[in-house]
Amino acid sequence: MIGFVLGLLVVGIVLISALTGLGSAGYDTGTDLNAVLKSEGSTETFDFFNMAVMLPVVLIGLIVALLVLFSLFQIISNPKGSIKGILGLLLVAVMFFVFYSMAAPETTGKLAELHGRFNIGEQASKIISGGIKTTGILFIAGIILMFVSEIINLFK
Repeated sequence: MIGFVLGLLVVGIVLISALTGLGSAGYDTGTDLNAVLKSEGSTETFDFFNMAVMLPVVLIGLIVALLVLFSLFQIISNPKGSIKGILGLLLVAVMFFVFYSMAAPETTGKLAELHGRFNIGEQASKIISGGIKTTGILFIAGIILMFVSEIINLFK
């Protein structure tokens, strides 16, 4: 409930900032701002939209910090009950490390062209590859486990 209310508050702040910023800049909500920015001689920056990026980033940082704190509190207060979660995280970390180690940087084809265009180095390419493969395996495992658990529940 707190997260929902906080999300509504952030949406409200962003909307108020955007609408009052538009009004003070002399525009209304029907104005094509993209055309305004691309017009020759335009000095508009529309900085009042920065709130739409800044507040969610701050909230994500706060959420990650609270997640780490509550996880540590749970591990310290109930270490025996936390073993499954710790083992699961270790399994994901090992899977990522295996996929990261097996990844070869792209040197030909479209991916190599994209790596050059966006200045992605070998290390970043290997991290991306390991992350995508780990996510794919976890997704497939999740789907399989859903079916298996439903079949088990069918016979209970």
